[in-house]
Amino acid sequence: MPYGDRTFSGAVAFTMLHHVPSQELQDRVFAEVYRVLRPGGIFAGTDSTHSFLMRIFHIWDTLVLVDPKTLPARLEAAGFEEKQ
Repeated sequence: MPYGDRTFSGAVAFTMLHHVPSQELQDRVFAEVYRVLRPGGIFAGTDSTHSFLMRIFHIWDTLVLVDPKTLPARLEAAGFEEKQ
């Protein structure tokens, strides 16, 4: 992203991560979001999980679902920490 380090206090990703064409590129998104967030900044979002309809809706579209079980470790690898 063309923004300086620690520029924003928050970032959101709503129902878009599954359009990023690989897990590696999703991880780069997480790292870039972490880079541009100020210390204590918030990253929030939602995305879809696997379903038959989700597959149908994306027949000719990118669909790389984010596994909720691996997401915490992936975010931690990008630098994020869970707020208690």
